[in-house]
Amino acid sequence: MKIISSKSIKNTFQYTWWIYLLTPVLLAPLFYWSFSIYHRPTSFEKIEIFVGADVVDKSFTEKLKDKVVSDSLRLVGVSSLSPEQPRYKEKLSVVGINNCDLLILPKESVDMFEDTKEYFVELDTELSSYSSNGFYEKEDKKYGYDVSSSWLNETYIDFKSDTSYYLLINVSSKNAGKYYKEGNHNENALKVTKAILEGI
Repeated sequence: MKIISSKSIKNTFQYTWWIYLLTPVLLAPLFYWSFSIYHRPTSFEKIEIFVGADVVDKSFTEKLKDKVVSDSLRLVGVSSLSPEQPRYKEKLSVVGINNCDLLILPKESVDMFEDTKEYFVELDTELSSYSSNGFYEKEDKKYGYDVSSSWLNETYIDFKSDTSYYLLINVSSKNAGKYYKEGNHNENALKVTKAILEGI
């Protein structure tokens, strides 16, 4: 039977001390990454908004989250880019259409989508009742709410005065309840839509 002496322990530490120093340094980021992944909101617990304008103050997202009564809503996020920027169309397509639940876009941007119903929820009687400020209409169908003169203007988002801005619900949003193309019971996108239209 091999006996471990204090001399052998000292020798081990003398030649391999760097392993004992390096181990916690390498494990700390791993634990941090694991913890952040575990606590990150899922797609059903967050609402992402794409804004086709300059966002002056992102604090409106916290105000929306606080207003919406939902146990499952943990985060409201925002991505933005002004249409004057060179990569706007690319970001609108990749981030806005593919990853966001709601979009606030100038009329010219909405006009770019020829087959509107493929990208945005058509507003039926129930959804139309959320607002009386006007709508984005195409072929006698409503797709977006006019938010040009809403509480978001100037304080939070820099809307240009020479165009109209519309709030649209992405047809691919898993948070759009029965309006999601595959159907779903999570209605956080509809609740946030209502909160935007009602104001804080």
